[in-house]
Amino acid sequence: MTGVAMRRLMVSIGPVQGFVAQARRTRDLWAGSFLLSWLTGKAMAAVTAAGGRILVPAVDEDPLFLAITGAPSGLAAAPFIGSLTNQFSADLPEGVDPAICRKAVQDAWCGLGQAVRDTFVTKAVADTAKGGRPGLDALWDRQMAGFWEVIWVAGPQLPPAETGHWLAMRKNWRAHLRSGPTGADGGDNCLLMGDWPELSGWLRSVRSERAKQDAFWAALRRAVREKPTDVDTLELAEGERLSAIALVKRLFPVLPEPVLKRAIGWVPGGSRDRLRSWPSTRYMAALPWMQRLQADQAGKALARTYADEIGRETELAGYRVAERHAYRHLGLPEQAGFMALDGNLFFDAALANPREFKVSDVTRKRLRTRLAKLIDEGGIGAPSPYYAVLLMDGDNVGALIRSAGVDPVTALFSGFTAQVDTRVRSARGATIYAGGDDVMALLPLPDAIACARDLQRAYRDAAHKAAAASGLAPTAAAAFVAAATISAGIVFAEAAVPLRLVLERARTLLKDLAKTANGRNSLALAILKPGGKDREWVSAWDGPAVDALVRMVDGMVNPREVRVSSGFIHALAGPFGTMLAGLHAADDLPDFDDDRLLDLLIETFRGDPSTRTLSEAQLRTVMVDYRNLCCRMRGDGGKTAAFDPGAGLVLRFLAENMPAATKPEPEPEQGPEPDQRPEPDQRPEPDQKSETGEAKDG
Repeated sequence: MTGVAMRRLMVSIGPVQGFVAQARRTRDLWAGSFLLSWLTGKAMAAVTAAGGRILVPAVDEDPLFLAITGAPSGLAAAPFIGSLTNQFSADLPEGVDPAICRKAVQDAWCGLGQAVRDTFVTKAVADTAKGGRPGLDALWDRQMAGFWEVIWVAGPQLPPAETGHWLAMRKNWRAHLRSGPTGADGGDNCLLMGDWPELSGWLRSVRSERAKQDAFWAALRRAVREKPTDVDTLELAEGERLSAIALVKRLFPVLPEPVLKRAIGWVPGGSRDRLRSWPSTRYMAALPWMQRLQADQAGKALARTYADEIGRETELAGYRVAERHAYRHLGLPEQAGFMALDGNLFFDAALANPREFKVSDVTRKRLRTRLAKLIDEGGIGAPSPYYAVLLMDGDNVGALIRSAGVDPVTALFSGFTAQVDTRVRSARGATIYAGGDDVMALLPLPDAIACARDLQRAYRDAAHKAAAASGLAPTAAAAFVAAATISAGIVFAEAAVPLRLVLERARTLLKDLAKTANGRNSLALAILKPGGKDREWVSAWDGPAVDALVRMVDGMVNPREVRVSSGFIHALAGPFGTMLAGLHAADDLPDFDDDRLLDLLIETFRGDPSTRTLSEAQLRTVMVDYRNLCCRMRGDGGKTAAFDPGAGLVLRFLAENMPAATKPEPEPEQGPEPDQRPEPDQRPEPDQKSETGEAKDG
């Protein structure tokens, strides 16, 4: 608005982790990210409608913001990936109350909540004589009105260097006054968001109220279920008693398309099927194995037979098509039959657990027998139960804005975000969030490291382009590119580990190891098992270790590359790694780039049975990569250690969990046996299994 006096506005919407990370399944994770981004966009739209201008992030070409404001975007499908960060800065005309942001958020949130309430909750209450406890409507309203915290600071139009701290100072004044389990509402806790009471209001600890609580939630499950053959766990599992907030998050993707379009403004992704069906964690873990099994005609025949057998089981009507829309998120061709089966159907541990897989004992026994036969005849072993969660975050963004200004940074973010989903899908992954300098994605284990490397290079390329288009002086442009780095954390998690714990581990891995401990500009890996065992590895992107790891992983899964035996990997990570660790501790080991270390590696394994398939040149190539892999470089350019033999443990884990290219041959014994997989009758602890619904619905 030309000639209108403006003031600078900084806005933050939360809670973030208290909403996004409270997830029991992959769809919950996406829903939280999308809704927070959508609500932020609503606040931004209120600012622009009042004559203001959004400064950071850049929204002129953001597909989500364009959809919210009704501007044409040229996209083939309506956006469904959150791309707007929960904080933004803007110029707002003098005299306009910043409270318009809070009102926009609350109006959009309550409107969506009312759609869920009218479609499912009201029907459930009417469907049972017992219904909810008196006061259910008031409880719903209190929870919906008391959740979102929209804070802002308004002041003069100062340079970014003088306004960047405003929100941080404002957040120190926050007071948390909202309803919860310790307040007047009381009640049993929501199983998704434990700080809030579940909606029915009845207490399980009171014998006379337990049946009423069960009746209410059974009626709600019936209201959500579209067909008698639907599996309850696909939307609302038995025993899942949720708050109003969690119900909106869980059920808005299931709203009929006309209702969803009125509430959101469009049908995200263009199809409710795409929203309703997200690949489960077990499906992500099994995907490489499923595809490898069908690499030849014999494997395809085995897959068809297994899918046909599942199709004849009347108890499995919902399970046999549970993942039929997973391909929409993973960049795969349309899937049916074998590829549409529920991810649990590929893991004996899941089939053996009656609380997780609810079928009769006769059907359970038959399924386990059929799966064992499939694995035996497939000749490539059982699928790995591990998948990957990838988090990425730009480094020192505030300092980057202060040194180069807002425009180059927003151009960097826009250029990077536009590439994320395409690159993740090319790695068979599902993008959960991609906004600004942040990424969250789910990936199959074999693809995760290469995908992270690809995204890091895309970030650097976007920095080069932003610098070139910014008009910065050559020296300033070079400094901008050098400072524009991004860090990543990848957690390889067993599908039985609750998703919230995986996310917590990924956040601490990224923040504490990749950024704080290793000086940023780094990739950090962690292995998370149900028993709590955890291994870590970290190195700077710019050192030789990351590319060495990418090549070694490629050599494990690609039969055209140099492929080393599991016995060789076992020896590197076992007795030989122990020997190197002792030498390193005694300071008797040459530096990682010393040829004497390479000669030591080659001489140790020349003629060893574990390397019998490698030529001299191939052995040298592998040893160079292994030497480089064990080099831990700091993101700021320094070395934290000359040699880190612990990298061999991570390498061994990856080798053990890659899908075999061919039926494995017996290996010579090399050191202690690796960690054993759980036996079929082993089950995770009850508190873990209570939160693994994500493996069932996606």
